Amino acid sequence: GDYAAAGIPVLPANRSMRTVKVHIVFYQLVFLIVALLRAVFASAGRAYAASMIAIGLAWLVLGVRGFSAADNAQWARRLFFASLIVLLLFCAALSLATTLP
Repeated sequence: GDYAAAGIPVLPANRSMRTVKVHIVFYQLVFLIVALLRAVFASAGRAYAASMIAIGLAWLVLGVRGFSAADNAQWARRLFFASLIVLLLFCAALSLATTLP
């Protein structure tokens, strides 16, 4: 790809697709755990926690489905766009966290 041609070290250019997918799922789990820590240790309430669990698990399911994806490029595009939505919803939940129960 373009990154490999330019000599830019990115995981998909240097590792197998399976390794990339393992890393993706790992970082999705880390994101979910860290997002939930706000509800445990900070001022975010149950609504924030519930929304982060729902959003995070839906995103995680999409990530795990990558292991059985027939078309890696199509799965990667879906995951990328889902990631944008997850970040948007995460920011919205953060901004509303102190106003919801």
